[in-house]
Amino acid sequence: MKKEPLRSKIRWADSIQCYVEDNKFWIIGDLWEEGATDLMNAYEAGDDSPHVRFANSSSDEELIGFTATYGPFIVSAADWQSPLWIASAHQPRRSQARGTKHVVESRYACVPWDDLRREQTFYAALLDVTHGVLREDRIAAEQHLLDGKPPKKKGRVNRNGAEALRTERLQLLIDKAMQIRPRTREWEEAFKREHQAHVEAMYDLGANWTWNSDRQMRLEAAFVALQGLQPHLLTETKVEWLELATYELKNIIVTILDSFPSQIRWDLQHTEEVPAQDLLFGIRPVLMAMLRRDVMFKREVRICIREGCGRYFVATRIDKRCCSAKCTEMLNNRRQYLRLTKPRRQSEAAKRNRRKRKG
Repeated sequence: MKKEPLRSKIRWADSIQCYVEDNKFWIIGDLWEEGATDLMNAYEAGDDSPHVRFANSSSDEELIGFTATYGPFIVSAADWQSPLWIASAHQPRRSQARGTKHVVESRYACVPWDDLRREQTFYAALLDVTHGVLREDRIAAEQHLLDGKPPKKKGRVNRNGAEALRTERLQLLIDKAMQIRPRTREWEEAFKREHQAHVEAMYDLGANWTWNSDRQMRLEAAFVALQGLQPHLLTETKVEWLELATYELKNIIVTILDSFPSQIRWDLQHTEEVPAQDLLFGIRPVLMAMLRRDVMFKREVRICIREGCGRYFVATRIDKRCCSAKCTEMLNNRRQYLRLTKPRRQSEAAKRNRRKRKG
């Protein structure tokens, strides 16, 4: 049965223009009454999910393209008190005609370019760690089902080998998790500034997320525990160390995602759970809500296995291993070359060399 789309349209703006000037990224957009941009329904649609696209936006051109489609990830604290921002905050219902579109609100934002790059690195690391832990859960569940059953074929990895592979994967996840640490250390002051800006602009009661010293201390404790576990993971493959590392990684993920709560909308007999719809300060709460749904509904995001790609993609099929048809074709061509073409060429070259030696 096809899933019913969300009734709430969640978007920063519908018509967005971007430009970079003096290491600052300026974004201007208009909200339409019947806008086409819809973040959560784009997520539900499948392949090109906004949160995966943002995690893949490692180049400047991709960051600009993503922002021009969906809006800024964050809005700079330095510009929350600028005249442009205050104008958009004080005019939540500014109606005007633009062609056939009816503009409800105009929004303005500015983000230091370096901040946006760091936020993209942070979110890509968070997505990688989250789905890495989800994969570990699936592997552990499959192993639990296999315990006590005879192997179906020769060459199955034994338990020691499986634990060694799991240890290697967890070490990579811990290294990724350390990229999350620097950004969260700045969140407490950022939350206070955003909350104060909301109050001064009389936009609403306050920020739609939360962060404080207790949450940061919880994260720091998890990071310290992971650093203490790394020497053990390098020298031992005990299940106890693996389980403890997985627990600490889950603690980091849950602490961050719980800081961006969702809301319940109740319209007549229809109810739905949606992320915060006040996106004046950026679409970060919505992208966090997408990651939360990945966790809750076990939606799988994988990394393309083609060497040299490494982009994230939504696993819409169990046998899908590449992010695009182009990568699949390149991978198949590479495998065919290694399996057939290269051995044939080596054999032909060896024959030619033997003829030369005889001649």
